[in-house]
Amino acid sequence: MSALQQVISDLGLTEKLRKIFQTPRSRWEHPLALLVIGFFFTGVLGTLLSFTVQTQQAKRERARQILDAQHAEDTQHYQSSTRAVVDFSDSLYLRYVRAGMLKSALARGASSKEIRYRKEQYDEALVRQESTALSSHLLIREALKEQDYDDWETGYQYALKPRLNLLDKDLTIASDAYLKGSKKTSKLIQAKLKDASKVYTEVRVCNSALVNAIFRSLSSKQYLSGTKVIDTQQKAKADLNEQCPTQTPF
Repeated sequence: MSALQQVISDLGLTEKLRKIFQTPRSRWEHPLALLVIGFFFTGVLGTLLSFTVQTQQAKRERARQILDAQHAEDTQHYQSSTRAVVDFSDSLYLRYVRAGMLKSALARGASSKEIRYRKEQYDEALVRQESTALSSHLLIREALKEQDYDDWETGYQYALKPRLNLLDKDLTIASDAYLKGSKKTSKLIQAKLKDASKVYTEVRVCNSALVNAIFRSLSSKQYLSGTKVIDTQQKAKADLNEQCPTQTPF
């Protein structure tokens, strides 16, 4: 290629480059526009995305805290409710045990001193159980979230309590007759001990049935839901009625 042709070629390339750079740019290609767009995506959208993520995390955290608080409240309620049932059970079984010890002492012909001591212990257990019965019922009613007189109070009042009263009557008559020391009272003592032994077994069964029914009902509300709670309560009630049927109060 000659020098003249080379010059012409270079001039043509130069002209093409000039036209390219002199062609008007789109508004979107303007450096300021690119700067604004970059700020929008990195700043506004980034901030919005970060805010959305933080909001969702905050909602999840609040939901978790509410759930934890409810769980803690339910656990505390269950523990206090269980304590109420345990205290009620303890008072019943203490009275039952003291009655058994007195009955045993009478049956084996213990000394008058021992009979008096056993009778005093039994009377103390009776007073403790009777004097706390109402408060125990109220606490259990609260545990079971019942507003009114419930089935378990009915079971106590018309099934267990008549038997407790009959046992107390038999043991009191037998103890008084024993302490008099009269031979004429021997048959009376034996008759009352026989009656006491029968009702003593019934009291044990009723104690167990009643406490078990209350505890099953309480546990069902803690761990079950829906119809399972009702089914468990109905089963507990049926078991109580079968094992400890109601009687006319003594």
